[in-house]
Amino acid sequence: MVLGFYFLGIFLQMGISVVPHIEWRGIADIIAVGSYLSGVIPLFGIALLELGVIGRGKSESEKMKLHFILLTVFLIVAHIAMIFGMVDPAILSWNPNNQVMPMHHHN
Repeated sequence: MVLGFYFLGIFLQMGISVVPHIEWRGIADIIAVGSYLSGVIPLFGIALLELGVIGRGKSESEKMKLHFILLTVFLIVAHIAMIFGMVDPAILSWNPNNQVMPMHHHN
């Protein structure tokens, strides 16, 4: 449960103060960050399930099945984030030569 709320805090902090300032290096970065942040859905879902906010009318077996599905979804998106986080962006058509270079003013 604690991890679900902790990850919600990470999601909010990154979504507000980090993601808007990322210098994206192509689709690999977008997939990696998007997958990582989407992990909040199943992880927070598990926290809500354990707190009884969702799944109230379900049997223990049904709750365990839902917990397992949410955990599986989290593991899948976490692995996608890891894989695309390690991919060289050039493999997915990113070209560092097409980047806009900041202008430097020298006096």
